Amino acid sequence: MINDQKEEQIEQRENARTPDPDPIDSDDQTARYDQWEKNWENYRKPLKLKYPDLTDDDLRYQRGEFGQMLGRIGAKTGLSESQLQRQFLEWDNR
Repeated sequence: MINDQKEEQIEQRENARTPDPDPIDSDDQTARYDQWEKNWENYRKPLKLKYPDLTDDDLRYQRGEFGQMLGRIGAKTGLSESQLQRQFLEWDNR
């Protein structure tokens, strides 16, 4: 069980280092960041459920620091910013 968890963590780190093939373009990213910031609580709760190691401090949003917060989340989950963006997009499309 522990080895499985370690392997998963290693895989997540390796995936985070791999360049994302389809990052969101910068104009679209700005608009999406605005939307995600306004509705942060809609994303915070599912993130906490999906990644229980995330703390309230990791998920604390302060105006103008959305990118920094994504960095904290990415560091804890092993996900790149683009991977997190895609996760938010999936939740938007539900």
